[in-house]
Amino acid sequence: MFVTNIFNSNFFYSVVLFDF
Repeated sequence: MFVTNIFNSNFFYSVVLFDF
């Protein structure tokens, strides 16, 4: 669960960075 949470956070960050 913790690993999945980190993966989700990383994915979200990537999407936000690419969105800019």
